[in-house]
Amino acid sequence: GVGTALLQSRHPCATLLSTTFMEDQPTRDVIIGTAGHIDHGKTALVQALTGINTDRLPDEQRTGMTIDLGFAHLDLDSTRVGIVDVPGHERFIKNMVAGATGMSLVILVVAADDGVMPQTREHLNIMTVLGLKNGIVALTKTDIVDEELVELAAEDVRELVKGTFLEDAPVVPVSSVTGSGFDELRTKLDAAIDRVVPIDPTGAFRMPIQRVFSAKGFGTVVTGVPVSGSLRVGDPVEVFPHQFTGKIRGIQAYDESLQESRAGHRSALNISDVDYRSLKRGHVVAEPGKFRTTTLVEAEFYFLESAGFQIKNMMSVRVHIGTAEIMARIVLLQKRRLDPGDSSLVQLRLSEPVLVVPGDPFILRLHSPLITIGGGRLVGLSSLKLKRFKDHIVNRVAAKRDCLNDLEAQVIIEAENRKDVFFSERDLALSLNADLDEVSGAVRGLLDAGELVEVRQGRMIHKALFERLTEQIGGILDEQHRLNPLAPYVDQKIILKRTRLDPPILGGLLKIMESKGSVETAKGGLARCHGFEPRPSEEQEELLGKIEGELRDCGATPPQVNEIVTRGDHPPAEVEAVVNFLVASGRCIRVGLYVFHGTVIDAIRSAIEDDARANGEVRIPIIRDRFKTSRKWIIPLMEYFDGSGLTYRDGDKRYLKNFSTGR
Repeated sequence: GVGTALLQSRHPCATLLSTTFMEDQPTRDVIIGTAGHIDHGKTALVQALTGINTDRLPDEQRTGMTIDLGFAHLDLDSTRVGIVDVPGHERFIKNMVAGATGMSLVILVVAADDGVMPQTREHLNIMTVLGLKNGIVALTKTDIVDEELVELAAEDVRELVKGTFLEDAPVVPVSSVTGSGFDELRTKLDAAIDRVVPIDPTGAFRMPIQRVFSAKGFGTVVTGVPVSGSLRVGDPVEVFPHQFTGKIRGIQAYDESLQESRAGHRSALNISDVDYRSLKRGHVVAEPGKFRTTTLVEAEFYFLESAGFQIKNMMSVRVHIGTAEIMARIVLLQKRRLDPGDSSLVQLRLSEPVLVVPGDPFILRLHSPLITIGGGRLVGLSSLKLKRFKDHIVNRVAAKRDCLNDLEAQVIIEAENRKDVFFSERDLALSLNADLDEVSGAVRGLLDAGELVEVRQGRMIHKALFERLTEQIGGILDEQHRLNPLAPYVDQKIILKRTRLDPPILGGLLKIMESKGSVETAKGGLARCHGFEPRPSEEQEELLGKIEGELRDCGATPPQVNEIVTRGDHPPAEVEAVVNFLVASGRCIRVGLYVFHGTVIDAIRSAIEDDARANGEVRIPIIRDRFKTSRKWIIPLMEYFDGSGLTYRDGDKRYLKNFSTGR
């Protein structure tokens, strides 16, 4: 496998995949991390525990100073776990933070001859801000000091960890030289591992990359600790932020070839079709099509009390998220400045895109001097730069913070504040960088509860906006009925123009409104308020009677519609409305450019039927002469009767459609 190839090639990453695996040893999805000041014996402690020297780089082996992350595995009585050894020098804090991704518990290493030192404090601050809950303190180098100094160092440590997650952690004196204390340390680690809450393996796969290299005969290999989901050999993957696509050729963990990589289980992934030179620490391997990158994130930030300055708005900072280190500006949404010990909701405006998920921890460090100033948890992904001191913005970000463990609440907040108000489940999942199946489950519950409304298949809207839009549509219809009381329906184009909705969305809204009994629709893109009936005013009744009488008197030679509309003393729009009302009510019939009175149409229809039955065909000249009309009226009339199903044309002759001529 990949591990054997690395060992044979003496690749510097070979220690990751050492060959000391004990058969049938069960593996827990737990990563132990070291922390502590430089030269306090972290690497020696790991080697004493595991037999593996994690200083893999030539410079590390030459100087004895850890520069980058080192990896090993620890076999305890009942389980196997992974270990990440981090550098202690202040210049390599970024590597230390990258290694902290995926840690389940930490061994804080303090040398008995030095006691608490600057990076001891900084590493503890980082672990606290990252949200670690479990750990042990290892008091090293006890072989070179007396018992009194060991006790003084222990008291120094206990004072340091007061109020932190390590306050009640055991302090175990050890010596990596003599082996003293390591039995107790292993026992304490075993007990601490039992207290670790397993990572939920569900959701879409996501693994921040800690290391990238090329193995001869295998190609690109990336290592890291998956923070969610699982994948199997043969599965496709995307590597963000550049969205390179490839496929998993092989998976290893602790020198064991596996078929699956899962959350919390440190893995080496052999990826096809991706050049290792295009990848780096900070990139993320993920399940395809499930995530998006962003340069704008919302967060709750905790400013360390140990800082000796104020944070001002738009200050330049280094953001450590996952294994990535990115320059950013910090936007204070609630406060003008932050004093040490303060907290605030913020927006981080990143200098480059990154794949992150609400709930991810982050660390902030200054650009100069390079010191850790605080951190917190991301609460949301922004699509826009947020304005400061706006109550609705602060309240929304605070609501996101308060529902990080409630996906239904997250979906509701996202639905209520989307720019594209009609959305699919996939839109929501990508906006939240959440698993689509989990979002679908949340959406089903919210649809059942009426918090979301499905407007058309696969497209939904927040109920508050649905209520506002349907109220607006009802208002437009009511207004049009008042402005045009003779029009039986309103053209939906008027609603589309006023609401700027897409036609399919308006159609879906009207369908729901119709099912609730508030509107009625008709063919041709027409709608009206439920129960609306055209009712002409007294003045309109007078005009209506006049026009109807004229059309009745005109018989089969009526004027064109535009002639009726433009003549007389009444406004053309009012006359047109009256004509349309006569047509809609069935009292008149529109035939091409003309409007015939209904009684005239009935008389002509009767005459056509009688003539055709008597003579076997419709004799158009006879009909024309009987009604004292001419070609310009009779042709559109006959076409009207063809269209209505009364007659049909065969060559130059017409016949009744349902009348047999005997031929």
